[in-house]
Amino acid sequence: MQAEQEALEALVDPWRARMPGVTALVVWHKRFHRGVLDVAREVGADLIVKQAETTSRLAEVVRTPDDWHLLREAGSAVLLVKSGLWLEQPPLLAAVD
Repeated sequence: MQAEQEALEALVDPWRARMPGVTALVVWHKRFHRGVLDVAREVGADLIVKQAETTSRLAEVVRTPDDWHLLREAGSAVLLVKSGLWLEQPPLLAAVD
């Protein structure tokens, strides 16, 4: 896990000058979503950001079980992001709590 922490620190370092207080943490847990939720609660996170990977057209509608667990159980906002380009301009929906 030390190698993963060092790699993460290298990714985060350029952002620290513009956003003081940014921290990087590598955690291992049997269940991905449970590890994320535990750490988010521990640090008082306001937002959880997770890459949403899709492998098929059906997967664009039905997300992974981890995505669903995060959306249902998180005590803060969850933002699922897509790493690739959009094929077409999608309609957007915003919900403000």
